[in-house]
Amino acid sequence: MEEYVISGVWKSSTGAITHYALHKVSGKRLKKIGLAIKTNKNKAIEIVKNTNNKVSTWTWNYSTTKWEIGEEVILGNDNKDGDYLRSNPNDQTKDNLAHLINFKNII
Repeated sequence: MEEYVISGVWKSSTGAITHYALHKVSGKRLKKIGLAIKTNKNKAIEIVKNTNNKVSTWTWNYSTTKWEIGEEVILGNDNKDGDYLRSNPNDQTKDNLAHLINFKNII
């Protein structure tokens, strides 16, 4: 099983997410998070679709000044735009994919 976290997104001029900052997680007990790889939407969807993979949000906790693995990322679908990624709905804005760091000014 492969494990990944998403720390941020890139958005189009219309606000649609086009890419994800995807990090590979390694280590069983002591999680080691790899460097971010800018991953396009279609590739990220493929990773989430693979049932051997687990993908979660990765958010900064200002109180503890540490990164934390958040909610599971799952596949959604609507008739208009097709497949898309979403965090597990728990009414927590902080780990909603649209509210992660926006890397629009970073290539």
